Amino acid sequence: MDEATDHARRVVHAVWDALENPHAAPVLKAVAERLRMLASEYGKALRIVRLRGGVYRDDGWASDPLTPTILVSTVDQIGSRLLFRGYGVSRRNLPVHAGLLAFDTKIIVDEAHLSTVFTETLDHVRQYQMLAKDSPLTPERRLRVVRMSATVPGDQGKRTFVLSPREREDPRLRPRLEACKEADLSEVKVNVVTKKMRQEQSDKAREQEERNREALVTKIVDEARRLADGGNEAPEQQPRVIGVVVNRVATARRVYESLRNSGDPSCGENSLLLTGRVRSFDRDRLIESWLPKIRADRDQSPEETCFVVATQTVEVGANLDFDALVTEVAPLDALRQRFGRLDRLGRKHARGASTPASIVVRTDQAKSSENDPVYGSAVSETWKWLKSIASTEGRGATKRRTVDFGINQLDERISEYPPENMAEVLKGPQESPLLFPAHLDAWVQTNPRPEPDPDVAPFLHGRQDTPADVQLVWRADLDPERSSNWPEIVSLMPPRSREALPVPVYEVRAWLKRVITAEVADVEGVRVEAPGKDAKGRQVVRWRGRDDTRIVGSEDVRPGDTIIVPTKYGGCDTFGWSPMSTEPVNDVADQCLVQLVASYPTDAFRRPKLRLRLHPELLPQTNESTHARLRVLLSAAATTARSDDGDAWPVIRRLLEAIAPHVTDRYLESAIKTLLNLECPVEAYPDGIEGVVIAKSVVLDVELPLPDEERGEDEPEDDEASFTGRPVLLVDHLGNVGSIAEQFASGAGLDEEWIRALGLAGRWHDEGKRDMRFQAWLHGSELKALAASEPLAKSGRDITQWKPSTLFGYPRGARHEFVSVRLYEQADHPSTDAQTFNLVKFLIGTHHGFGRPFPPVEYDTSPIEVERIQQEGRELVVSSDHQLYRLGSGWVDLFWEMVRRYGWWGLAYLEALLVTSDRMASARERSTDAAAEKESAT
Repeated sequence: MDEATDHARRVVHAVWDALENPHAAPVLKAVAERLRMLASEYGKALRIVRLRGGVYRDDGWASDPLTPTILVSTVDQIGSRLLFRGYGVSRRNLPVHAGLLAFDTKIIVDEAHLSTVFTETLDHVRQYQMLAKDSPLTPERRLRVVRMSATVPGDQGKRTFVLSPREREDPRLRPRLEACKEADLSEVKVNVVTKKMRQEQSDKAREQEERNREALVTKIVDEARRLADGGNEAPEQQPRVIGVVVNRVATARRVYESLRNSGDPSCGENSLLLTGRVRSFDRDRLIESWLPKIRADRDQSPEETCFVVATQTVEVGANLDFDALVTEVAPLDALRQRFGRLDRLGRKHARGASTPASIVVRTDQAKSSENDPVYGSAVSETWKWLKSIASTEGRGATKRRTVDFGINQLDERISEYPPENMAEVLKGPQESPLLFPAHLDAWVQTNPRPEPDPDVAPFLHGRQDTPADVQLVWRADLDPERSSNWPEIVSLMPPRSREALPVPVYEVRAWLKRVITAEVADVEGVRVEAPGKDAKGRQVVRWRGRDDTRIVGSEDVRPGDTIIVPTKYGGCDTFGWSPMSTEPVNDVADQCLVQLVASYPTDAFRRPKLRLRLHPELLPQTNESTHARLRVLLSAAATTARSDDGDAWPVIRRLLEAIAPHVTDRYLESAIKTLLNLECPVEAYPDGIEGVVIAKSVVLDVELPLPDEERGEDEPEDDEASFTGRPVLLVDHLGNVGSIAEQFASGAGLDEEWIRALGLAGRWHDEGKRDMRFQAWLHGSELKALAASEPLAKSGRDITQWKPSTLFGYPRGARHEFVSVRLYEQADHPSTDAQTFNLVKFLIGTHHGFGRPFPPVEYDTSPIEVERIQQEGRELVVSSDHQLYRLGSGWVDLFWEMVRRYGWWGLAYLEALLVTSDRMASARERSTDAAAEKESAT
């Protein structure tokens, strides 16, 4: 993903430059101009976004429906969003993401042989997009899919692009195709664990399995060190980068530790562990120091031999280059991907140098591998096939079997066998479940969700026991002995994607129950055994946004969840997921957020607030006397922050001054120096915890070129959004949203009827805010609300000063948009037919993500009349108790009428246009005062 994103970013910047450069190439300039014509008014001609899993937030890309966008993401992130169950997406945003991705989108599935279930699901989605009675978009604008792979299993009845004879002679490509990659076939003798022993789960079986694993690790390490010695190679041709690829994360860790503990200093100091189970923050630090040594386009090999121990993570797109390779046996298509990292550019072949390799298998799996949880019988079948085509030299103890894994050479051997005979040596596609309309009818109910709610994971990866990921975050300010206040603590510093580690859901559940399965792989379709439900698991915080954060047990953890655990649980180190580790994990939340803030240029109008936690477990390492002084200052700051009339900032300033000399991270150091020159809002930790959190919008004096997709503060999605920015009159906001909605609908190429409907919905969507209690809430005073000549849509009040207990009688949880629906129903709409009338009503009610299919049940025990005067002088009066939550109100019938008429995704697309119009209007309203905000932040 990183390199694909980097390449796409270069394309994006080339397009931007072409718009500014009068001397740009004519074709590039023409493309850039056409792209800019499609973009929204405030957007650029093209943008690049990388979707990662991890946090519940409003991704910036989903706030702009028009600007052409390159999304680099995963099957989980794109697939779950398309099926209305986006991993890391709040319930209110689920239809927005589904609608925007369903039309005018081409999905290029890289390494498609690993994602056959997902591509079949995409085909089903394309078919179901045609079932709508009155879709707002034409069939030509539905999803398009391109499968891309070097190991496609047949043409699948599709149009296939392959290399032409002329392309094969290209001087840049030819060395890669002709490179010789001779691999030794090596067996490790082990004792067989019988089926009966496995069924009995005896200690003898477990001990033998452990000895077998250790024998495999020992052999792999011996082979890696043998290849590092170079054999008969001349010194100048000896291998420098040794790749070691195995099938499980646990095996990779054992190999890595064995190399480090081998007694050879060169092995310990020059070994790298790469898995897909690592936090982005840690991964970036590893890559920063290692990538220049191992990337394919490096200028020269490292001076000393280094070992790169990895899992299947290097099979997919990793632009690494090994001088020698040791790999555990795997299906043929997986092996070909691994050998694609050996002499990747064919440079050694061009110089006449060889590229040695070794494929290792246990003798029990060479005979039968039915019990292998990762690849099943394909392991033994592949080994038998490799032996059948291997060249043999010598006899007895000196007997050597080799197979040339060069692209041309192996293609020639494969062509000798009928395709049906090769099926057994391939990993093979996962069995894809059938996607029925009933599934979509369940998923389209986004808020509240139905019960039961079908899991989308099988439609992305196959069988039910496939390890869908959970995003795991560690925090030092969570006390394992005091869990009741965890949600409140996490809300002080919401999780971010760079601190999250993806782990299969079954592995997380087992780890929380202190059961180590050791079967994690970096590949889809792994068969797993779920841990028993009898074991009591440790508690975690499940984060689904500030309004849905709660403490849950291990069995309540679901695929796609973001969970936060105390650092004292262990389970992670510098190289990522390490379930057997009990050492406290490094809390990197502050560093991640500081780096995010530092990534914004100084002229950015909007930036996330910098939050800095001051907590006993997060104080820097100092001597005993200094630490005692820091604790005293921290205790005083927390006590003062809880006081209604106290000013905590002078104490916090002294605390920051004492901390600054001991901070080693340059971004944290810059943040502290910046905060020292300001006076910041302070929020105390819950009672009983000596800690405070500082929150301030700042500009740091260091810039970090963090990818754009990491940017973006959590956008308020509720009435809380009405308290941000400057005061905005309701009439102005409604007019702005209606106008932008019409622009978006027109820019999206919709017909006039849809443009008119969206404009009308935009001009009515917030009318329910006329409730005088809501106005008092916005003004902060009933008298000010009564004295105002026009009602407000947005308040100028600082959200940090907002007291949620002061609602001026407005019911907590009440939904103003459904009062807007009632006002709209009472108004005259002479030019609106019944179909458009119902659509507008539905869009008004769902623009905050509720009412799909049930509006929230929130009784207004003291309802009041909400009034609106039409232009012709007619007064509209409705009760604040809208009663649309009642089953007999007709709202649920309206929901299903809209779904059947406009389609599952067509309706979501119309909703997305209104929601993004509301967000764009709010952003523009804030930007009118952004210059003053920027000056203050600076």
